[in-house]
Amino acid sequence: MELYPRMSCWTARTILLVTFVILLIHQDGQQSAVSASPVPAIGFEDYSDDRLNGEQPSLYELLLQRELMADKLDSEGRGQHFVVRKSDRSPSLRWPVINQWNTSVTSERFYSKGKEKGDKKKKGPVPVNESEIGELVNVPKLKDDLQKGLDQLKSDYMKHLSLRSASGSIENLQVEFEGETYTLQEIAQIGRKGPQLLVVNLTSFPTVIKDVLKAIADSGMGLNPQQDGTTIFIPVPKVTKEYRESLAKNAKTLFQKFKDHSRDVQNKYIREVKKKEKEVSNDLAHAVQQQIHSMAELYVSEGEKVMIAKQNELLGKD
Repeated sequence: MELYPRMSCWTARTILLVTFVILLIHQDGQQSAVSASPVPAIGFEDYSDDRLNGEQPSLYELLLQRELMADKLDSEGRGQHFVVRKSDRSPSLRWPVINQWNTSVTSERFYSKGKEKGDKKKKGPVPVNESEIGELVNVPKLKDDLQKGLDQLKSDYMKHLSLRSASGSIENLQVEFEGETYTLQEIAQIGRKGPQLLVVNLTSFPTVIKDVLKAIADSGMGLNPQQDGTTIFIPVPKVTKEYRESLAKNAKTLFQKFKDHSRDVQNKYIREVKKKEKEVSNDLAHAVQQQIHSMAELYVSEGEKVMIAKQNELLGKD
């Protein structure tokens, strides 16, 4: 019999407490907005005395309007001075607001700008100062050694890479034998058997046959000699597109040999400079080494031009 009166008492107390909390929150929100700015509190106009008609809004509606006001003020850049947000205390009330506004978050990642490929400027060749190089090495001898390699390249191109009959090239072929150098026509009899076959007779010097075969193989003419006793038969290929391409390829092979020769000369003189590093300053020794390298590159570049010109000639290009 006493249960119902007690429940009615507790219900009445709860209603009074909730109503008191609502009024405090309502009053606190209005005072915070009005004291921060003359702009009227956003979202509370719907709950004015004229519009409520004597009805008290629910706690959820009131807090929801409070969050909407906070969002609006944040968008104008004044939110942090207007309202102390309660989203951390009532996260469940924030989700309806987020869903209502359809807020989307875009994350952007900013990377440091790296140097693009090709931004680095290539270092040009080091200027050559012959008087400075001459302090440590013999400049005329250096230039002479490099020039010999270039002259040999031009000579090989003229003698061995020609679209004319190979007989003239074979006659002047250089053959090394027992430390001496001879032309093939000095140690052999050269004849022709038909338009496409050369005959080299080495009856007088049979011991030089291996050296002659080696010289023909290393000549870069693309010939395929065949030995029969003391006689060597050399088929002369017809001038076809394939033959032209073969000669052009041999031109590159000869250029590579010249390039290797230039590197050997360069390294030889750089070693001389390194032996004298203790006698001179490090700056001078380093500068001379760089200039020797630049000088060798100049001759290699000249040899490359000769190679390209020869290849164009062999392939029939202008």
